[in-house]
Amino acid sequence: MAAALASPAPAVWTRPAPDTMAIMSGCVPVEQGVAAYAALDRTARALRTAGDERSLVQIRADLFIERLTGQINADRSPSRSASR
Repeated sequence: MAAALASPAPAVWTRPAPDTMAIMSGCVPVEQGVAAYAALDRTARALRTAGDERSLVQIRADLFIERLTGQINADRSPSRSASR
């Protein structure tokens, strides 16, 4: 019974999605998850205010990849540029 009540261990998953996309998920403490999303959202909103024309959803996704991989411009990846 105690095992059923235990918190899940922190982890990260990825799985394929349609159109050569991937879904990334993470199980982290709620405070960290909320803080991570808030940081992405805060920066995305600042970029929109400064004139970035991408949607907030797209900016957050690009920031997510940039912060995880160290890429400078996730919105300029070769596969995404070819589809525009």
